[in-house]
Amino acid sequence: MFNQDQACLDLARSAAQLCDTPIALVSLKVEDRQWFQTRVGLDAKEIPSRESFCECAMQFCDEVLVVEDAKTDPRFADNALVTGPLGIRFYAGAPLVTSKKGVLGNLCVLDVKPKKMNPEQLEMLAFLSKQVAIILEEKLDSLPA
Repeated sequence: MFNQDQACLDLARSAAQLCDTPIALVSLKVEDRQWFQTRVGLDAKEIPSRESFCECAMQFCDEVLVVEDAKTDPRFADNALVTGPLGIRFYAGAPLVTSKKGVLGNLCVLDVKPKKMNPEQLEMLAFLSKQVAIILEEKLDSLPA
């Protein structure tokens, strides 16, 4: 039987490997929190939306948001994820867009060192996010009304 949670985890692992990052997340927006439906390389299950890179990325419904060095990006330089113990420096997030619910969150990859992504990595991260969105939409459709 097809396991939707395992499929999302496999896609997140693929994103981390593709982008050579230690962290990959399927991050979903739920009220004032970012909840991590799938996590690779991070123990936290959620964070407040005000600290989330994904909150900003969700505004870009048709493109990948890339932050090559969060310490030098004015949107994130003072963010607790950057200045705190995690020390996040790199973020790339592709929106999870469904036909019925719109943007649910992001498939994102993070690193503690700055980096750049090549066009193929950007294209594949966007592709993987579409696959995650399909799985999540199927999961939502199968829930009792």
